Amino acid sequence: MKLPQKILIIEKQTALERYTRRALNVDFLDYIEHGGGSLGDLKSAHDAHAACRAALLTFLKSSGVSYDIWNLDQLAERTIPFFHQEIAGSGIESESGLVVSLGGDGTLLHASHYLGNASRLLGLNSCPEHSVGALCGAMPLNFQSVLADIFSHKSKPLVVSRLDITLSEGPKPPLALNDILLCNQHPAATSRYELRVIHGPGKESIESQHSSGLWVSTAAGSSAAISGYGLAKLPLESKHSLVAVREPYQKSERYKLNGLQLALNETSLEVFCKMRAGLVCVDGPDHCALLGFGTTLRIESSPAASIQLYSKAH
Repeated sequence: MKLPQKILIIEKQTALERYTRRALNVDFLDYIEHGGGSLGDLKSAHDAHAACRAALLTFLKSSGVSYDIWNLDQLAERTIPFFHQEIAGSGIESESGLVVSLGGDGTLLHASHYLGNASRLLGLNSCPEHSVGALCGAMPLNFQSVLADIFSHKSKPLVVSRLDITLSEGPKPPLALNDILLCNQHPAATSRYELRVIHGPGKESIESQHSSGLWVSTAAGSSAAISGYGLAKLPLESKHSLVAVREPYQKSERYKLNGLQLALNETSLEVFCKMRAGLVCVDGPDHCALLGFGTTLRIESSPAASIQLYSKAH
């Protein structure tokens, strides 16, 4: 078996590390003091993560595989730009192309933002009791066999689509592996926008919508938030995306551009913001861009935006 060159591990910082190993967090300590919680659960989750990390590193060393290990905060501190095919020097990669995210789905999604379509990503859910890990292909009890199959090329990754977002103003957000939410910055305010589905030159459908937001999901994200709108889960390798209006102001049947399944490698979406304070969130709340009135957002997909992912089923 030919072992890979150095692999890259991207790990989360546990809640215990975030709240107790930095500058004094008065709100958190007040929460603990007044009985809102205890350090017990946080310590349990932290210990499980640390044990999984130790076991992973021990396995790699015993297998003769070298590695670099960074946490998400270190990536942010190094101001490494998100991967984009057209931006030279963006993103990161390992010598072997293999990257292991150590954490849950959130860690995997964060890691994916730095990786190009040549990278192969394995999510290792370090604490299954505290994390769903729907996109993670390994857990503490089976990661050794999963990695052994990867090293011996018995296991092949799936090519998974991501969404490429272009704003008429401001820098490009990261590629979305899970989903995109467009909404008003204030949760009690109406989201106002014009949605355009572009099928080709001179072929488009346009609709003005009022709602609490617009969800656009990849196949990987089809079992996440957008699944609450009655849309069927897509196979992970599907090239299609889902579109759902969140709490439409008018009756949902009056909106024709809702509940859509689109191949965004053939069709693209365009959103014209009619809000003074709009927001687009990519794969959760940590990567958001502000939108002003008149900002246009374009969403599409391409082979260059894909990523190779080892899933539970493969």
